[in-house]
Amino acid sequence: DGRRIMRALLGYGTQTLRAAGAEISDAGGGFYLFPSFAGTIAARTSAALCEQILEEAGIAMLPGSDFGQPPEDLTARIALVDFDGAGAMQAVAQLPEGADPDEAFLRRHCEAVMNGVDRLCGWLSDR
Repeated sequence: DGRRIMRALLGYGTQTLRAAGAEISDAGGGFYLFPSFAGTIAARTSAALCEQILEEAGIAMLPGSDFGQPPEDLTARIALVDFDGAGAMQAVAQLPEGADPDEAFLRRHCEAVMNGVDRLCGWLSDR
């Protein structure tokens, strides 16, 4: 079901962003990540951070300040839902019961999300 797909996407995004230097808690569910980029980017506010990432990396995110976080915290909300949900749901139904999709599955069925996370992490690593 969709929970297995989202659990795998959240796990991949969390692990990859951490490796690139972002601070991020494990997601307990949902469809988005909420990392902190404090210490990795010299921005004054989360809105400025999101604008810089959009301009330089082509990744659209919402600033943490839109969700009640102090603007200077440099947090952002990243949605992980840019994929064909119906197609991914059909494919995940073919996996063994309880098995989460692996990275190859995610790259095949959630390509835009995976490319976005990878591009953001590459951009962070270049800082």
